[in-house]
Amino acid sequence: MNVYDVANGDPVTTTAAAWDGTANTLSSSALPTGLTTGVNAIWIGTQAVVSSEFNNSHYGNCSGPGVLGPLTGLRAALNNQANWISDNNTPPGFTLPTGCNYLSALCPTITVTNPVTTTGPVATLFSQTFTASGGASPYTFTTVSTLPTGITLSSGGVLSGTPTEAGTFNITVTAADANGCTGTSAVYALVISCPAPVTGTATPASQTVCSGTAITTIVLAGAPAGAVYNWTRDNTGSVTGIAASGSGDISGTLTNTTASPVTVTFTITPLNYVTCNGTPYTATVLVNPTPDASATPSSQSICSGATITTIAITGTVTGTVYNWTRDNTGSVTGIAASGSGDISGALTNTTSAPVTVTFTITPSANGCDGTPVTATVVVNPIPDATATPSSQARCSGQSLTPIIMGGSVSGTAFNWVRDNVGTIGGSIPASGSGNIAGNLVNNTGAPVTVTFTITPSANGCDGTPITATVTVNPLPTASISGGGAYTCQDANPVLTAGFDANYTYAWGRSLFTNPFSPLGTAQTQVITASGNYLLTVTNQYGCTDTAMTTMNVADFRFNGSLAVGDAIQTGRLNRFAVISTCAAPKACPSFLRQQAAGFMIHIQ
Repeated sequence: MNVYDVANGDPVTTTAAAWDGTANTLSSSALPTGLTTGVNAIWIGTQAVVSSEFNNSHYGNCSGPGVLGPLTGLRAALNNQANWISDNNTPPGFTLPTGCNYLSALCPTITVTNPVTTTGPVATLFSQTFTASGGASPYTFTTVSTLPTGITLSSGGVLSGTPTEAGTFNITVTAADANGCTGTSAVYALVISCPAPVTGTATPASQTVCSGTAITTIVLAGAPAGAVYNWTRDNTGSVTGIAASGSGDISGTLTNTTASPVTVTFTITPLNYVTCNGTPYTATVLVNPTPDASATPSSQSICSGATITTIAITGTVTGTVYNWTRDNTGSVTGIAASGSGDISGALTNTTSAPVTVTFTITPSANGCDGTPVTATVVVNPIPDATATPSSQARCSGQSLTPIIMGGSVSGTAFNWVRDNVGTIGGSIPASGSGNIAGNLVNNTGAPVTVTFTITPSANGCDGTPITATVTVNPLPTASISGGGAYTCQDANPVLTAGFDANYTYAWGRSLFTNPFSPLGTAQTQVITASGNYLLTVTNQYGCTDTAMTTMNVADFRFNGSLAVGDAIQTGRLNRFAVISTCAAPKACPSFLRQQAAGFMIHIQ
């Protein structure tokens, strides 16, 4: 390959070179004006000029002899020939075709001179100019360096504007002359300086909150317009919620994870003009812990009127006050409706059913209320009792009128005991529960009062015992003398009851299965007819005893005449008249004998 370096605008003469590839068949007749000899195509470029023919290669039919022509016109013409093939890669790495030559135009040195002034304050108008020499004017200035915000570089080389960003900026400027030849400046270190630091404001500068509640938003101001307020905070381990750092007004919720107040300090640094920090300042938030509470015991049961087990209230936050209220103040009296601290005292249930009293306890410390806790007391009513009848008198062995228990508290058990178990027997035991029924037997000769002591019990609470009494009177003793005899008509035997000045008597007679007919009420009773005779004795206590005997009186009267010396007659019933209501007559007389002035008939 042949390479020629020529000055811009010089004539070009090419000579043939080897061709190792396949040439295209484009005609060379369309070569641009300025080629004075030959029909060969050429590849031409200008070094170090972006988008020139050197970087946008043009090549064509390379089969003819060398050509001549001025470089300036040749380059411009070649760039605009539609019948030339363009290859936008860097110069190809293959061997150029036979008869083709490589030509390069050499540029002069372009020198760029930086401004003398290299500093300026932020937010103040700045203007400095870059200049160039060498090559052909006019010059075009460009840069790919990062400029301060607000500063621009004109094509004429003027670096100007009002910077809104402070810092050091390394700028490199490139100048291109009229022929596209370029030169690059040395690094221009532009320093945009910050203004004097300012201190901002935080409103409010201090505040106190309860753990878990939102803070009053801390509004940040005071720095120049456009400033950014960056902040950090401390105690991120013991107080959670708002981030450890941030920007702008501060808001959110802080939660104190300890049992003591913690002050969170926000350190705020205003930043303006991108890199200019103001004087740091602070805002504080005192985060008080949320108090807690526990109540011991948390539940209990008592009987009405009893003193509760003191409810001890504790918590982890020092200085906590435990305020409480309770419900059911109408039905349960005693302890006040509200108070503070440990809870003690007596509670009285004024109803007949158990009532649960709930104490709601709210812990409070440093102006912060914690979550309320509760403690309950079940106040069971004191059961009462009634016994009906409350007193009665009974004869020994007689069944009691059942003593019925009653009370106002549902589910009450009525437990009882009785006295005089040694002298009073019967079917009623010494103790029991519920209604009382049965009989009592007085083993003495005098009245004995048996006292039943009844204790109502419900829900583990015993009421006031009551009593019911039963006077057990002794029975009288009934006895008959003179009974069990056989007598004749008109003999009029007498039955006699055992005597006691406190007794009253009642006699009665019954024949066979007939009911007893009342007779007299004297101690004695004259017998005129056969039958069963019942004696009922009543003592001064109204208690009775009975005795019975059988009397046999002849039911026939002799209805004839006898003379002295008459023989004994047997079986002669016609001489007797029936005088009783007996269903059948008695046996006939067995013998007749003289007795004194008359005769006696013996009836067997």
